[in-house]
Amino acid sequence: MDYCKMKIYSDREKAESDLLKALKRYIDVINQNITSMIGAKADDTSNKYYSVAEAAKRMNISASTLYGYISKKLISFYKPQNGKVYLTQEAIDDFILSDSGYNKSRSSIEKEAITQFHIKKI
Repeated sequence: MDYCKMKIYSDREKAESDLLKALKRYIDVINQNITSMIGAKADDTSNKYYSVAEAAKRMNISASTLYGYISKKLISFYKPQNGKVYLTQEAIDDFILSDSGYNKSRSSIEKEAITQFHIKKI
């Protein structure tokens, strides 16, 4: 692709239309590059359902640990009539990014305490 082609337009609408088309093409190229780098489309995982074994592998934890989180209802899951448990990528992401899985540094905790309780640091 030649990214430096330049046209002179007399019609503003035509210029804007061509510019939008070019931007859409570039965005498509970028998305294709990202897709090839990660090996899957970004939106392919959003509606996919994972078994406990698959989800545990994606989360880099054991299946028994994940079953523990499920039994404590710390992570969202589906359990259809067949009795198997399934999780979505969204549920996995929400769990990973939730406060229950986030370990704050000592300085973060101190800053939070100072802000929230107006504690003076000694």
